[in-house]
Amino acid sequence: MIEERGDWLNVQLPVRPNGSTGWIRGADVGLSTHEFVTTIEPSEHRMTVTNAGEQLLQTPIGVGTADAPTPGGTYYIKELLQPSNPDGG
Repeated sequence: MIEERGDWLNVQLPVRPNGSTGWIRGADVGLSTHEFVTTIEPSEHRMTVTNAGEQLLQTPIGVGTADAPTPGGTYYIKELLQPSNPDGG
């Protein structure tokens, strides 16, 4: 949630273009929180996942090139997929 005004919530939308937002009625949704954080460090070729400050995963990542750089920004997970390697990123 980005903002709350009375009974309305301004939220990020899982549609293109990235960064799209919209207003929804707070009564139409349930809100929850968590302390998971995924940090991407392109210069270190590293991804780290923590929960409440405890490191759960640190793994190497591939990044873009000068001609096609890795985009920065704020993202969210739309789908959770079961990885083929449970010990991998």
